[in-house]
Amino acid sequence: MNVKRMVPVLLMVLSSLLVVPAFASVKTPLAGTESPAAMARSRQIEARIMEIKNMDKSQLTSQERRALRKELRHMREERRVTGIYISVGAAIIIILLLILLL
Repeated sequence: MNVKRMVPVLLMVLSSLLVVPAFASVKTPLAGTESPAAMARSRQIEARIMEIKNMDKSQLTSQERRALRKELRHMREERRVTGIYISVGAAIIIILLLILLL
Protein backbone atom coordinates (compact mmCIF):
# COMPACT_ATOMS: atom_id res chain seq x y z
CA MET A 1 0.00 0.00 0.00
CA ASN A 2 1.27 3.45 -0.90
CA VAL A 3 2.38 5.64 2.02
CA LYS A 4 0.58 8.66 0.53
CA ARG A 5 -2.71 6.74 0.69
CA MET A 6 -2.05 5.23 4.09
CA VAL A 7 -1.49 8.51 5.99
CA PRO A 8 -4.96 9.99 5.30
CA VAL A 9 -6.60 6.67 6.07
CA LEU A 10 -4.77 6.41 9.38
CA LEU A 11 -5.68 10.01 10.23
CA MET A 12 -9.34 9.27 9.51
CA VAL A 13 -9.23 6.17 11.68
CA LEU A 14 -7.61 8.00 14.57
CA SER A 15 -9.98 10.95 14.33
CA SER A 16 -13.04 8.71 14.18
CA LEU A 17 -11.87 6.78 17.23
CA LEU A 18 -11.47 10.00 19.18
CA VAL A 19 -15.02 11.15 18.50
CA VAL A 20 -17.30 10.31 21.39
CA PRO A 21 -20.81 9.28 20.38
CA ALA A 22 -23.49 11.65 21.66
CA PHE A 23 -25.55 8.96 23.33
CA ALA A 24 -22.78 6.71 24.58
CA SER A 25 -23.76 7.05 28.22
CA VAL A 26 -27.44 6.35 27.54
CA LYS A 27 -27.97 2.63 27.64
CA THR A 28 -31.35 0.98 27.54
CA PRO A 29 -31.22 -2.43 29.15
CA LEU A 30 -32.80 -5.33 27.33
CA ALA A 31 -35.90 -6.77 28.94
CA GLY A 32 -35.08 -9.64 31.27
CA THR A 33 -31.30 -9.27 31.11
CA GLU A 34 -30.88 -7.77 34.57
CA SER A 35 -30.61 -10.23 37.46
CA PRO A 36 -33.12 -10.05 40.33
CA ALA A 37 -30.35 -9.06 42.75
CA ALA A 38 -29.29 -6.17 40.52
CA MET A 39 -32.91 -5.06 40.14
CA ALA A 40 -33.37 -5.13 43.92
CA ARG A 41 -30.17 -3.12 44.42
CA SER A 42 -31.24 -0.52 41.86
CA ARG A 43 -34.61 -0.18 43.62
CA GLN A 44 -32.75 0.33 46.93
CA ILE A 45 -30.58 3.00 45.35
CA GLU A 46 -33.61 4.78 43.86
CA ALA A 47 -35.42 4.70 47.22
CA ARG A 48 -32.38 6.12 49.02
CA ILE A 49 -31.96 8.87 46.42
CA MET A 50 -35.61 9.89 46.80
CA GLU A 51 -35.22 9.80 50.61
CA ILE A 52 -32.22 12.12 50.43
CA LYS A 53 -33.98 14.48 48.00
CA ASN A 54 -37.04 14.74 50.27
CA MET A 55 -34.93 15.25 53.40
CA ASP A 56 -34.88 18.61 55.21
CA LYS A 57 -31.26 19.63 54.80
CA SER A 58 -31.50 22.96 56.59
CA GLN A 59 -30.80 21.35 59.97
CA LEU A 60 -27.70 19.45 58.79
CA THR A 61 -24.13 20.51 59.41
CA SER A 62 -21.74 21.08 56.54
CA GLN A 63 -20.01 17.73 57.20
CA GLU A 64 -23.35 15.89 57.08
CA ARG A 65 -24.29 17.62 53.80
CA ARG A 66 -20.90 16.74 52.35
CA ALA A 67 -21.38 13.11 53.40
CA LEU A 68 -24.81 13.07 51.71
CA ARG A 69 -23.33 14.48 48.50
CA LYS A 70 -20.59 11.83 48.54
CA GLU A 71 -23.17 9.12 49.14
CA LEU A 72 -25.29 10.39 46.24
CA ARG A 73 -22.26 10.53 43.95
CA HIS A 74 -21.25 7.00 44.92
CA MET A 75 -24.77 5.63 44.32
CA ARG A 76 -25.03 7.33 40.92
CA GLU A 77 -21.66 5.88 39.89
CA GLU A 78 -22.77 2.44 41.06
CA ARG A 79 -26.00 2.75 39.07
CA ARG A 80 -24.20 3.84 35.91
CA VAL A 81 -23.30 1.08 33.50
CA THR A 82 -19.83 1.20 32.02
CA GLY A 83 -18.83 -0.19 28.66
CA ILE A 84 -16.79 0.35 25.53
CA TYR A 85 -18.50 2.30 22.80
CA ILE A 86 -17.30 2.64 19.22
CA SER A 87 -18.93 5.02 16.79
CA VAL A 88 -20.50 3.57 13.65
CA GLY A 89 -18.04 5.39 11.42
CA ALA A 90 -15.08 3.99 13.34
CA ALA A 91 -16.50 0.47 13.11
CA ILE A 92 -16.98 0.79 9.35
CA ILE A 93 -13.44 2.10 8.85
CA ILE A 94 -11.99 -0.68 11.00
CA ILE A 95 -13.89 -3.30 9.00
CA LEU A 96 -12.78 -1.76 5.70
CA LEU A 97 -9.15 -1.66 6.85
CA LEU A 98 -9.33 -5.30 7.91
CA ILE A 99 -10.77 -6.25 4.55
CA LEU A 100 -8.10 -4.30 2.69
CA LEU A 101 -5.23 -5.63 4.78
CA LEU A 102 -6.33 -9.26 4.79
